[in-house]
Parts: sequence; structure tokens; C-alpha cells
Amino acid sequence: MVVSSRRASEAARPGRPAGPRPDPAERRALLLAAARSAIVELGPDATMADIAERAGFAKPTLYAAFADKAALATGLGTLVADELRAAIAVGVATAPSPEAGLRLAIDAFCRFAERETAVFRFLVQGAAGFGRSFAERRLPGAVGGAMADLLAAGLRTAGSDPGPAPVWGYAVMGAVFMAADWWVDTRAVPRASLVDQLTSLLWRGMGPALGTGTGTPDGADPDSPAGEACR
Repeated sequence: MVVSSRRASEAARPGRPAGPRPDPAERRALLLAAARSAIVELGPDATMADIAERAGFAKPTLYAAFADKAALATGLGTLVADELRAAIAVGVATAPSPEAGLRLAIDAFCRFAERETAVFRFLVQGAAGFGRSFAERRLPGAVGGAMADLLAAGLRTAGSDPGPAPVWGYAVMGAVFMAADWWVDTRAVPRASLVDQLTSLLWRGMGPALGTGTGTPDGADPDSPAGEACR
């Protein structure tokens, strides 16, 4: 009877649904989804204990998959980066020009920062104390790589040397990260204006090499600050 009661108690613990145990990959995906939702509710400063409690998992279950907050940030950063890479790829594939593709890529990231500000803060600010360089963190590293791929393809299409693409890709990502970090606190301009102004700044430097020169960013309001700056 004691053994049966103990088993029943263990089966009723949060985070342990009835039925066979999920495989490790499935359990990891469930934990990441639950942690992501918990961070949205609790904010970027949530502790591992807070996240486990709000997500409905016992702390040992969370720690078994992610040894510490840095490991959780790495896993969540990889998940978000994969989503952003997919969104950027779709946007670039359907964009009418490289300039419009750049704007769509910037907008995809800014939309994420706006929609999931707490997760953005957790990944960008929270990971800052984990002793890793900016480029080593999953989110900026993966998205910077996606931007480099986008620019390399554009340079090749224009008959230009794709050599600068990695430097430009990470430079673009750094600019977008810092601007988004400022913007989620201030909301000083609408998101569309933020994207227009970033596209204008970056395109004026890269546009000639991509074969289109300078001008108002595709999709930007010609009467916006970005449009006026290009006149």
C-alpha cells in the first residue's frame, strides 16, 4: 500500500502527465514551450525556480534538461533563432528586391521584440551575464548568420564579391539588436518607423554593392524620416 501510494503521488506531480514518458527530445520541447510562456508572464528576471513553478514542472525536471539559466537561454535562443531564420527565408524569397528583403528581415526581428518583449529581454539582457561573447549567444549568432547568407546571395546576384557578407551580416544584426533593445524600453517611434530608419541607414552603405544604389527603402513611407533622409 505504501509503494502504491508513493507511485500515485509521483504520478500526480506537476509536469508528469499520465501515460508513457515522452522521449528526451519531446520532453525538452515541452519544457522550452512551457518556459517561454512562463517568461512572458513572469518577465525576464524570473529565476529557474519561478519558471519551473509557473510552467507546472518540478524543479528537478527542469534542471535535468537545462543545468542552469544559461543553458535554458541557449535552448530558448536556438528555438527563437530557428523561427526567425524561417521567417527571414520566407520573406526574402518573396521580396521584390534585395532592399525589400533586408527590410523584411529587420521587421521579422523587431516584430519578435515587440510581441515577446520579456523573452527578448531574457535572451539579450539575461544572457549578457552568462560569460559569453555577444556572437556566441544563440539568438544573435544564428540571426547574424542568416543575415550574412542573405547578403552573400544578394552580392552574388549583383555580380559583386560576397566576401564582406559575414562582416556585414553581424554588423546589421548588432545594429538591429541595439536599436531594438532601446526601442522596447522607449517605444519612441512606431515599429514601422524603426524598421524604415534602420533599413535606410544600413541600405545606404550596402546598396551600391548590391547593385541598386541608394534611395527610399522599398516599402517605406516616402514622407517618413527614412524616406526624407534618402531624398
